[in-house]
Amino acid sequence: MDLNDNYKLLMPSTFQTINEMIAELYDDTKTIADRMQKFAKSLYNIIYFEKANVLFYERLNETYKTHSSFVVNWDKQSWQSYNEWYCHFDDVLPILDSNNYVLFRTSDMFNDQMRQKTDYYREFLDPENLHDSIEANFKIQSKSALRGIFSIHRPRDKRAFSTSELEIVKMFQPHFTNVLRNYGSEASLFSFLHLIEKQNCVGICLFDKELKLVGYNATFETFLNEHDESDYLNNIFITTARAVCKQLDEEHLRNGMRPNPVEYKFKDRPVFMEVNKAYLDPAKTKEYYCCMLYDLSRILGKTLEQIKHQYDLTPREFEIVNRLLRGYSNDMIAKELFISIPTVKKHLASLYCKMDINGQKQIMEKIKFL
Repeated sequence: MDLNDNYKLLMPSTFQTINEMIAELYDDTKTIADRMQKFAKSLYNIIYFEKANVLFYERLNETYKTHSSFVVNWDKQSWQSYNEWYCHFDDVLPILDSNNYVLFRTSDMFNDQMRQKTDYYREFLDPENLHDSIEANFKIQSKSALRGIFSIHRPRDKRAFSTSELEIVKMFQPHFTNVLRNYGSEASLFSFLHLIEKQNCVGICLFDKELKLVGYNATFETFLNEHDESDYLNNIFITTARAVCKQLDEEHLRNGMRPNPVEYKFKDRPVFMEVNKAYLDPAKTKEYYCCMLYDLSRILGKTLEQIKHQYDLTPREFEIVNRLLRGYSNDMIAKELFISIPTVKKHLASLYCKMDINGQKQIMEKIKFL
């Protein structure tokens, strides 16, 4: 460890930042994903890295497969490539697969010349500039035998990670264990949230039995921003969702059997809400309130975009079908677009031809909601 690294590790401001980072890891008012994102951002101020990841993985015979993850500065395609293929060949996973704490720099663990000859290095590590890494495992108490690791990476044109930086990461290992030790039992919840990111018209938030917000998808975040609700923990949607959850429980007590989902339509916003209770783990040990928010204007907008691209509509045809689906008559369309009714009909004829339909009532039959 050189003197500069010693000095960096012993700076009072570094210790203060580390203590703050540890406290933030235990902040259960935030989701695990939010805490890990905040952690990585703070760590970057102490240790320079270009990519970071928290990986949960499982042993698959003689190899490994990804279970779920949180990543920083990874592009979606690269990480998907790792999950689907290169995880099976990751040379650090067998070393980190231990009941004891394991921590190392890849520059110490591997012979660089030998490693560069492997397909894994040539096809993945080198193109992704993952030449130098700090790798650390943490312990998970999970019936599914999940393993967990935390990794930070640098390219070869930066200096190698120092021993002092390794020691800083080591400080966090037991705290990763404390915070993430139950991830196995919660894994279905977070996998569910990752899965539903694809449902980009549906905002979803989850509450535990105490009605504490425990997770939400990216669409829910966008949803709040679009409706000018900046407080994620206290806003009209969260407050209403909790009230509907209580209504769900009251029906359960009153009827003595599992209630049907409860629906709610906001009066002053184009938003529809449905709340249900669901087990999100295979063993059905923990039940959550699942709140699904449908922004009808967003759904319509997405649907219109799909129609536009699928049927190669012109800008004018798109304007007309937009208004048709909002209930406009030909006369109303003509007035709003400052065109004649015959022109509206001409565009409609072209529109119907492209969609292979005979009239506007058949448009809905062609729609496939995203």
